Amino acid sequence: SGKSTIKYAFDLLTQHRINMKNDYKREVLAHTNSGVKTDPPKEKVLKIAGNASCAVVLEKMERNNGNGLIFETEADSIVESFKKDWGNYDETLRKAFQHEHIQVDRQTYTINIEQPRLSCLVSGTPQQMLNLIKSTENGLFSRFMYYTFEAVNGFQNPFDIGEDLSKFYNYRDWE
Repeated sequence: SGKSTIKYAFDLLTQHRINMKNDYKREVLAHTNSGVKTDPPKEKVLKIAGNASCAVVLEKMERNNGNGLIFETEADSIVESFKKDWGNYDETLRKAFQHEHIQVDRQTYTINIEQPRLSCLVSGTPQQMLNLIKSTENGLFSRFMYYTFEAVNGFQNPFDIGEDLSKFYNYRDWE
């Protein structure tokens, strides 16, 4: 499924996440020092959980100026979310792929994203992918790029730790 390898991919964005956190702290400090009686700024987040509700996916994208990254090492997280009335963001994925305007009007809020930019990185078994994308009819299938590989057959020693890949993905070690 590739899970053991792609779990390190998100670590490549560590510095960006740190920068986002520092920017947020500066915004909150500036808001606090301004004395203005408004709601404090909302924190921007890079990663959106695959098991999030559709409303949360859209809210986080709106907060991030239309950007988002769904990163899941288990396709079932998204599959289970899609089964719920509140979690099916299939339409959002399709519209974001085309950068089509997304607008949601509810009685208590409106979300408006002019040019959504949403990326997904998901790993799973072939059966999990079939559960995620049940048909080619609604267009979601054609909006993903698939990478498959054959498993290496043979005995793998469970006590062999192997090489620690985390050092290759830790930006601090690049200096």
